[in-house]
Order: sequence, then structure tokens, then C-alpha cells
Amino acid sequence: EQLRLEVLALMLPHQASPTAGFVTISLGIACLKTGQDISDKVLLNQADKALYQAKSQGRNCTVML
Repeated sequence: EQLRLEVLALMLPHQASPTAGFVTISLGIACLKTGQDISDKVLLNQADKALYQAKSQGRNCTVML
């Protein structure tokens, strides 16, 4: 989240963006608890779902599942 905010503060121009005139970051995060038995594929799928949720919320945000 700190990285996302620091990039946002830079206000780097991005003319090709359909949502903002500057560079933003959308993050999707999946967490794995110690001892939890989840495959890499499932964990990556959860992170991907979180990323798409961040994008559907207007981008430039962090979603953690």
C-alpha cells in the first residue's frame, strides 16, 4: 500500500490510460496462514481474483483476500 501511495504522489503522466491521466497501481493480495495447505495455483488464483476486484473498484487501490 505504501508503494501504491508513493507512486500516486509522483503524479507520473500516462496519456494512454483510460481511467487516469497519471500512473496508478492496483494490487491484488492473497494471504497464506502458517501451516495452511494451499497449492501455489490456488493461491495465485486468489491473488488474481483480488486484483480483478481492485480493478473493478475503480483501480488505484489494494484488495487483500
